[in-house]
Amino acid sequence: MSLGRVGDPRSSATCYGVLVVAACLLSLACASRGPVGEDQATIDAWISAEVRRVLEEEPEVVAGDLRVETRDGILVLSGVQPSLEAVAKALDRASRVRGVLQVVNQIRVIEGRLGSAG
Repeated sequence: MSLGRVGDPRSSATCYGVLVVAACLLSLACASRGPVGEDQATIDAWISAEVRRVLEEEPEVVAGDLRVETRDGILVLSGVQPSLEAVAKALDRASRVRGVLQVVNQIRVIEGRLGSAG
């Protein structure tokens, strides 16, 4: 099998075909935002667990004061935080978790709140 010469119509058609296939695969990969091959309840549970893990790692966020619920990829964060900055950080980090389609903010700010343990 010959690769063809530059300008050869067969070479251009092959290149175009490869690009089309690559574009299709990329669009399919981007469309699947959560764990593949699972039912929605399992995906939602995974999203909630991953959001909890991410929020636990964020020093500005008092993760223990937040409730995390997911249904059909829609994430609801509720609870309290000590500042607007903590709320913004929680919303930003949660929205970046794979599978999250939308974040609903029900977090209240209670300034000076140190967390449920303190």
